[in-house]
Amino acid sequence: MKTATLIAIGLGVPLLALAADRLNVKTGLWEMATVIETQGIPPMPAEVLANMTPEQRAKMEAMFQSRAAAGPRNHTYKECITEKDLTEPFKEKGNDEKCTRKVLKSSSTSQEVEVLCTGEHSYGGKMIINTPTPESMNGVVDMHLPGGMTAKTQMKGRWLSASCKGEDKD
Repeated sequence: MKTATLIAIGLGVPLLALAADRLNVKTGLWEMATVIETQGIPPMPAEVLANMTPEQRAKMEAMFQSRAAAGPRNHTYKECITEKDLTEPFKEKGNDEKCTRKVLKSSSTSQEVEVLCTGEHSYGGKMIINTPTPESMNGVVDMHLPGGMTAKTQMKGRWLSASCKGEDKD
């Protein structure tokens, strides 16, 4: 589903930095732990909604309300962080021309980036990343989608190795 992809882009992004002041972190394999909390219903294309019965739509809405009521979801995964990841934040494959990024604050130990993406499913938000050491990071991503859906992700990461062997493919 495209909505899940859009949320994943905002929530599962790699460590962020821009050329202004690159974060002082090691490249290679990182273990990332996230706590994701969502509210609301993701935007749906008009043609999908038009083809749903009232019962199907009510079932879908109930599913998203139930998911939000269940509380935050934890996810731990491994991610390969490259030099390119550190210079191209919120880089979305195949749709990047529709996204703009603005560095609000930048240093070697902290980044605050605002992103706005337009198109079929416009969304935007802010990400704050802190890197107390080159081998550790933490941050928050707040994303806002049309229709009032919000997603907040708390992240923690730790560097594992210079080699990306063993990266999860999820």
